[in-house]
Amino acid sequence: SLQVFIEPLIYALSLYFAYTFVSKQDLAFKWKGILGFFVLPLFIFLPSNYILQGVNLSDCTAIEGFIALYYTYIFEILCILTILGVLIYFYRKATEVKRKNEIKYFGIGIILFLMAFSWGNIIGSFTDNWTLAQIGLIGMPIFSGFLAYLAVEFKTFNIKVLSVQVLVFALGFLVLSMS
Repeated sequence: SLQVFIEPLIYALSLYFAYTFVSKQDLAFKWKGILGFFVLPLFIFLPSNYILQGVNLSDCTAIEGFIALYYTYIFEILCILTILGVLIYFYRKATEVKRKNEIKYFGIGIILFLMAFSWGNIIGSFTDNWTLAQIGLIGMPIFSGFLAYLAVEFKTFNIKVLSVQVLVFALGFLVLSMS
């Protein structure tokens, strides 16, 4: 049941990261509170049947409750749409071509990551085919690749060359460890 809490938290933190990245300023406290307000029910109902009704012992899969099946996915879709709106707003507001490209590549990376993650979880939850849902995990290496590209091409995160090489080595190591 903790995964049901962590999953929407990833979306909320992705929204926070996207806003901070494109606006180059911190999210206002009021908006942090609103994000927290939408995550709070998940924390409150974590030990209840609304999140997890039980575990199917024959195949060790979770039987998800109403909040896990509907509330989390609605929240995740709203986060993706909000991120898309923020990206479009700041893309149109940007005047430099370099900054527009930065926002574009960041946006493609984060939207692909979140869509792949959502797709995998939604497919698994509603069809009980968790093997097919594993395909959704490919979104994280894609997003990491976009972040690495931003760090190298646009010097977005002020990372020195050695740090980028360590990141590329770590990504390569993770890819090789999967085979």
